[in-house]
Amino acid sequence: MALRAVVVGCGFIGAGEVVAGSGIQSHAAAWSRHPETRLVGLCDIDATRLATASARWPGVPTFTDLDRLLTAIRPDLVSVCTPDETHVSVLERVLACGSVRAVLAEKPLALEAAAAERVAARAAARGVMLAVNYGRRSAPTHRRLRDFLAEAPIGVIEVVRGAYVGGVKHNGTHWLDLARFLLGEIVSVRGSGRVAPGEDDPTIDVELAFATGVRGFLAGIRSARYGFFEMDLVGSEGRVRVTDSGQRIEVLRPRDSRRFPGFRELAASGGPAGGLADLVLHAATDLVDALASNRPPAATALDAIRVLRLAEDAVATAMIEDRHDASLRC
Repeated sequence: MALRAVVVGCGFIGAGEVVAGSGIQSHAAAWSRHPETRLVGLCDIDATRLATASARWPGVPTFTDLDRLLTAIRPDLVSVCTPDETHVSVLERVLACGSVRAVLAEKPLALEAAAAERVAARAAARGVMLAVNYGRRSAPTHRRLRDFLAEAPIGVIEVVRGAYVGGVKHNGTHWLDLARFLLGEIVSVRGSGRVAPGEDDPTIDVELAFATGVRGFLAGIRSARYGFFEMDLVGSEGRVRVTDSGQRIEVLRPRDSRRFPGFRELAASGGPAGGLADLVLHAATDLVDALASNRPPAATALDAIRVLRLAEDAVATAMIEDRHDASLRC
């Protein structure tokens, strides 16, 4: 019997249509297309947004009240795609529903790591599998990239650099999670940049250190009016660049320079291809498989808590530096 899935939050990531060229990038599309699940409910407090989702997914019951949806539908699977600041309150209500077996939540799990830990503990106590949509962990292209790097084709990785826009907790944790996925644990961070009073999720720069000795630097692009997510891994025998949010992966290896005799330079070499097609479908498939085999999902609540802690540490150190700089200006 198919697992019954509902989506809470009907923006693009929650209930968007299948997009030519990028495939299934919404939770509603993923649950409706997966052979072992059935989309049986949509929920949003915005009636206009809900009506748009209903037209896109005809015949699926819609609700403006989450508790009514949970009582009427009794779902097995729930996607939480609401704004960041509502994740905890929505998850608490979802986890109180006895029929729920697994949840796929959008990132970040919460705005504070302590709140995320409470939610994760409640899910564990109830036996509910809680996954967070750090989707690059389940993307075949990025899994191949991790395997490729493990074979050391670019030698010993010395430094990783990158950039992002849109808040260190919201989009910055995507980058931090990918870095952990590819390179191992991050043991320390140091943030820098302006943190406005009362700002919950600033876009700041972060210096990183990995357990393996790899050094890292993440630049926060504060004024961009566009999406930006890149990673550059530099090793002793080459370089891998992940650009266009992961759509392109470029491997560069040394060769004799054609311009300067006696020198070596980096040039394009064979390696894994990029691409993020069907990203949410892969995350949904991973969760269904994890539930069936009783294994952890690709991106666990503990992964989400870890990168949220790193983001909080970065913000805290940036605030200390900002106050120090302000005192010097006085």
